[in-house]
Amino acid sequence: MEQIKRYPNGLRVVLCQTPGLFSVSTGIYAGVGSADETEGENGISHFIEHMMFKGTRKRSAFEIVDAVDSIGAQINAFTTKECTCYYTKSTLDHFETTLEILSDLVFHSVYAEEEMEREKGVVREEISMVEDTPDDLVSDLLARACFGDHPLGRPILGPAENVSAFTRNQLFAYVKKNYQPADLVLSVAGNLTMAEVERCVEKVLLPNLPDSPGTSPERKAAPLRGPETVFKVKENEQTNLMLAFPGPSFDDPRTNEFALLNSVFGGGMSSRLFQTVREKKGLAYSVYSYPSAYQKNGLFTVYAGVSPKNAEACVRTIAEEIRRFSREGITRQEFERGKEQLKSAFVFGQENTATIMSVYGKYLLMTDKLFSMEDKVKKIADLDYDRVQSLAAEMFDLSHAAAAYVGPELSQDLVKLLD
Repeated sequence: MEQIKRYPNGLRVVLCQTPGLFSVSTGIYAGVGSADETEGENGISHFIEHMMFKGTRKRSAFEIVDAVDSIGAQINAFTTKECTCYYTKSTLDHFETTLEILSDLVFHSVYAEEEMEREKGVVREEISMVEDTPDDLVSDLLARACFGDHPLGRPILGPAENVSAFTRNQLFAYVKKNYQPADLVLSVAGNLTMAEVERCVEKVLLPNLPDSPGTSPERKAAPLRGPETVFKVKENEQTNLMLAFPGPSFDDPRTNEFALLNSVFGGGMSSRLFQTVREKKGLAYSVYSYPSAYQKNGLFTVYAGVSPKNAEACVRTIAEEIRRFSREGITRQEFERGKEQLKSAFVFGQENTATIMSVYGKYLLMTDKLFSMEDKVKKIADLDYDRVQSLAAEMFDLSHAAAAYVGPELSQDLVKLLD
């Protein structure tokens, strides 16, 4: 059972009741990420996420994790381009305790100067790790190729010089602006009633929030740039390649159709990409495709990690598969298999409260609507073959294709293939 509670100050609470499961996952979602930052702020959403765990008015950094460990719970957080989430997983009897801990760190963190300096070093190391992790680096380069100077084109971690320059006052001001009640969603997945959730919310969460919902500017769509390729030459043992095409936004009505087409094209071991590039030709160990959905934009991305000597042949093979896919579409057998794969993925997610919490929380945050697993499964079952088939011809829009490359020196033939 799914329910929403909307409070007068703008806070939204979503509960997915899960009879038969004995854990509860709780997440506070803030509708702010790197896509909402100015160039000078780039990286601050992620840095604040780190700093939330470094001490509050009543708990030190150690006391935060000790309070969680003492009840056998888990706590973590993540930052994306469009949201930040702080979440816990615990047994049902510790729901109120974990909600109080989350409320404390999100609304009462003190950002102590000495902790900031230490954490700046940690985040700078994290940024350096990206440079040494080619599949992460090529993803950041692809975002730049797709979106240029728009915030969606910037890395979530930001540049090291920005991180080094962040001040305590800057963090307080950013949180005050972007963690207003209207920007927040509390998502709960567990065998609790809405009355039980509301009692805890009104006891430990609402007292930390202002009565006014606050205001936040609406995101604008990022114009996708024309065909562009970003290269970075690094003497790695492997070449990392990514190609991106326009895809559906987060709440696009064609989301299920694109998901099915992705499953057929490159979403698994039975997909065309995997079978052709890896199994038949042995050109790559890792090759796959995936959609990335943002509030106003979306991408469909193809990735391959290959030996430099196989890079040209791999790109040619991927290009051939793209052309064949656009020309021929998918078979009835692929269509039926794709539907079953999508349905199974969503049903399996219902067995994990953390996955459920994430799905319901992000959907409410991004669309202001209640997600329904039952409706989702029904829409997948009702997918129309002819509609999916016609979309396959539109899936790869070469007029807006972008590419990124990280690896050894390129041959001119490979440059021409990617450019």
